[in-house]
Amino acid sequence: MVLTIGLTYNVKKANSNGQACDISAEYDDEYTISSIKDSFESRGHAVKLIEADDNMFEKIRSSGADIIFNIAEGVRGESRESHVPAICEMLGIPYTGSGPLTLAICLDKARTKEILNYYNIPTAKHQVFKTPEDELDKNLKYPLIVKPIHEGSSIGVGVKAVARSNRELVDRVCEINIKYNQPALVEKFLPGREFTVAVIGNTKPYALPVVEIYLSKYPKKTKGVYSYEAKTIWENDSLSGPPVNITPEFDKDLKSLAVRSHAALGCRDFSRVDIRLDENDVAHVIEVNPLPGLNPKVEAVSYFPKAGRLAGLSYEDLINEMLQQGIERNKLAERLSGNRIENAIQSRISV
Repeated sequence: MVLTIGLTYNVKKANSNGQACDISAEYDDEYTISSIKDSFESRGHAVKLIEADDNMFEKIRSSGADIIFNIAEGVRGESRESHVPAICEMLGIPYTGSGPLTLAICLDKARTKEILNYYNIPTAKHQVFKTPEDELDKNLKYPLIVKPIHEGSSIGVGVKAVARSNRELVDRVCEINIKYNQPALVEKFLPGREFTVAVIGNTKPYALPVVEIYLSKYPKKTKGVYSYEAKTIWENDSLSGPPVNITPEFDKDLKSLAVRSHAALGCRDFSRVDIRLDENDVAHVIEVNPLPGLNPKVEAVSYFPKAGRLAGLSYEDLINEMLQQGIERNKLAERLSGNRIENAIQSRISV
């Protein structure tokens, strides 16, 4: 089945004066966008590029796309990742990936953790700080990690993200409240190993090979935090890979935890789940990413494609499998077949 695919995206651009230096970290570079386009075209599909800017509603409506392959992070607002799916649903255009509700919830770290807790999926204890004057919950003990509540890609999580005293906590919360204009998520700092698991599918989702982030190989100045600096300055392909010295049972547990999280948050087609161990080596979900990064460059260390490589999948195969999940979920073959029959009937009537 040959399709017209609308590829919705946000592209990295130079930061404006006054913006946080990491503000566009979630966006994709032009190479990633062109690589996804090439992956579809290699299978005979036609691709229309749609930048998800202020004019995206009209661009999506007039695209003539059979399905939207959505990697757009959105332009602004705490529910920005939900904008493209919401537009597609309003226009009745099928799209890949999770729906507006899931995307909005997963961008709210506190709401995500509340749902994980409801499904008995381990996640670190947390508290939301709307102001630096908020009083710390007595059940939370230092050290604590402090993050913006509505960001991804480690935006706002620097090497000083871990607070070990009340003074440091107040300083970090104040910085996030002012610099990012949003509440801060304060949670127990988990000092153990970190893993990330790519998940594909819907009725029977499955996990790709687990990837471990080798935190011990990063410079000591990272202080065990997988920070924005770690991702943009020090990261290279040798700093992550297959988990070291874990049992088959533990590997299975990590994959099960990721698949359960994918289902609990209502993720569709694909997601990536980040997991970290506490001081007792108990795995906790720290984030669910329904819009995982898809940079194909090995040196860029994008973990969804890396998991695909560990599974023996080419980048082209991985991207088209993600598309196929959306095609099947939307019953696109039946839908297009029905449209063709209806068009043929209308054509006969008009004659």
